[in-house]
Amino acid sequence: MPFYYTPYIILPFLSAAVNAGLAAFALRRRHVPAAQVSFWLMLGMAGWSLAYTLSITSTSLAVKILCYKFGTTFACILAPSLLALALESVGLGRWLTRSRLLLVIAFPFIMLILAWTSEFHSLARYGFYLYTSGPLLLLGYNQGPLFTLFIFYLRCICAVAVAIFISGFWRTPRSEWPRFILMISATMSSLVVKIVLLTPVRGFDTTTSAFLASGIFYSVAVFRNRLLDLVPIARQTLFEMLVEPVLVFDREGRLATANLAARELFLLPKNSGGTPATTILAPYPQFKSLVADSTDVLDGYVLDNGPLNRSWHITKSRIESGDNPHGWIIAMRDITMLHHAQHELRYSEERFRALAENLADTIWQMDKDLRFSYVSSADQTMRGFAPREVIGRSVYDILTDADAEVMRRLNKERIDQERRGIRTGTMRYEVQLKRKDKSLVWTEISSNPLRDADGVITSYIGSCRDISERKQAEEKLLAEKRKLEEALDRLRATETQLTELNQTLTQQVEQEMEKRLAHERMLARNARLAAMGEMIGAIAHQWRQPLATIGATIQSVRMAWERQRLDGAFMERVEADVQKQLYYMSDTIEEFRNFFQPEKESERFVVSDKLNDVVLLVGAQFANSGISLRVMDNSTGRIEVNGYPNEFKQAVLNLVSNSRDAILERRLKASQFDAVPKEDDKILLLVSDNGDRVIVEVWDNGCGIPEGIADKVFDPYFTTKANGTGTGIGLYMSRLIIEESMGGHLDFQSSPDGTVFRITLNVS
Repeated sequence: MPFYYTPYIILPFLSAAVNAGLAAFALRRRHVPAAQVSFWLMLGMAGWSLAYTLSITSTSLAVKILCYKFGTTFACILAPSLLALALESVGLGRWLTRSRLLLVIAFPFIMLILAWTSEFHSLARYGFYLYTSGPLLLLGYNQGPLFTLFIFYLRCICAVAVAIFISGFWRTPRSEWPRFILMISATMSSLVVKIVLLTPVRGFDTTTSAFLASGIFYSVAVFRNRLLDLVPIARQTLFEMLVEPVLVFDREGRLATANLAARELFLLPKNSGGTPATTILAPYPQFKSLVADSTDVLDGYVLDNGPLNRSWHITKSRIESGDNPHGWIIAMRDITMLHHAQHELRYSEERFRALAENLADTIWQMDKDLRFSYVSSADQTMRGFAPREVIGRSVYDILTDADAEVMRRLNKERIDQERRGIRTGTMRYEVQLKRKDKSLVWTEISSNPLRDADGVITSYIGSCRDISERKQAEEKLLAEKRKLEEALDRLRATETQLTELNQTLTQQVEQEMEKRLAHERMLARNARLAAMGEMIGAIAHQWRQPLATIGATIQSVRMAWERQRLDGAFMERVEADVQKQLYYMSDTIEEFRNFFQPEKESERFVVSDKLNDVVLLVGAQFANSGISLRVMDNSTGRIEVNGYPNEFKQAVLNLVSNSRDAILERRLKASQFDAVPKEDDKILLLVSDNGDRVIVEVWDNGCGIPEGIADKVFDPYFTTKANGTGTGIGLYMSRLIIEESMGGHLDFQSSPDGTVFRITLNVS
């Protein structure tokens, strides 16, 4: 890990976070005296603290060296900023001219360059290495002469700043002493920690931790409102004669003076100077927040529902002497009637605009010369023109030439009627308007005249609706009507042809049905022949061993006769052996007959027993082909299901037969490509259960099912076997038996290395 956690980083990290926030606060209030200098000071402390925090938590020498360089950079920013803050706090900010500022920052700038090029010299810190001190992994170094001088420079700057703060402390009134005490404490905290070497672990620098308190103290000292008593500055006579209320507050937020109008408004006695603003303005929270605002000049600040439920126009101005702020003048003007009138007018206009802007139709207003003075935003959606592009233009500019002539004629008729004393009303007409992309849009325009008190038309107001869809619908209706008439003519022309076709349709359908039935009968016959062939082949394999045994017995009888060893005991043994083989052959026939005999009623049977019956039936035949067929029972017991055992065995037999064909096809392909055939060709019948279901998997290592025909294998009459060797109904019948007769499910998974058919049956 490149970084690790230690509790020792909590204070430096808090210092970085708090000072960064204070720097942002100072930047936002940069109009306040000393705020800009405070921003650079807070930025220097925040950056130094963050760099030291990352250096402590890093385990990489390269990262620690980089953090040292950034820390030195922010330390170079901090020193000039502290000196500038000290000078501004005592009113000597003008002393820091450009040339003097360059002189102050010259040495930090040289130190900054040396820190970033420390790999090439030994003037600053060099020879960096890592060492362990307590729980910390720290950065070790050798210190060059200029870095020692830089540390002395920083301490000198701090000492000079403290001296300036102390001088300001003695030269200012008692009310400003807390401000200088905070600044002295903020400067001394980090200086004392550095000199006394207060540290919990050797090598751990607590200077950045002390910046947490320093940043807070500096900010409180700079941004608190501490104002001088301004009563001597005010022109008392003129001040008292003002009709509008005026309040003067000092930097402490205390009332310095108030004129007669203000005292009457706030019910203040004449000698109310020194009363806190929070007491005077307690019933009026709006005024309280106004005094707390640090804005230098605030003009036009309107407060509703102030004293006596009136509205006031507030002017807030800052009073300062030189660069030092002393207080605020707050002037008030009663604008209750004006504000009510403006409110009603604004409310009415807002309702109109809200209604106009939210309508899908374009709302417009024109002067009497038919030039637009207002257009709602819906026109931009309809025609693509922004309102500012339309306002001031004539209505004739947005019409086609033909519609413009019509509009001129209608407007002339309206003017003539008005001159004759006939008051005209709403006019509606359909015209095409120009879009921004040079196309046209059909619109329906409604126009209403607006009149003055004498009834003379001063302007027009109206709406414009896009009726392109309606026009298109009308055109489509006309086109559809024409098409319908043409279609009716074609329908009458083809009616005779349909009548003739209907006469021959029945014959064609009957012929196709006969062909389909004949095809299905042929497929069924092929399926029966295939099934009989499978059965005869299985019987042949089952009888081969008994017949060989009977043949051998007959030969033994002949050999015994030739050697004259025939006796009763020998004949009894021969008879018993032959009878045993004949009984076995008879049982085989009976077993095959029962295997294919359909069942009428469902019964419970053990799944593994029926799988063994299938293996017993065709196992020898498969073994003759070099294919092993066996059952692997992984179930928790003898699992029974409801169903038709013979149909179940037929379904399984179809699946294992399909697996055998897949293995034989794979062998054929292997021989064609001179590949080495597999010696462990096998078909496994795997039995398992998962509670309420039993699963039978028929697994083979055949050629697999190609992906292109995977969704067709269960279709009836679908087969991939050539020369009519397959009927295409084996897998179809298996799925029909499992899913419809036994309520189970049959699916498969296949790959080039084999196929698994999975039968899922409900135990209950």
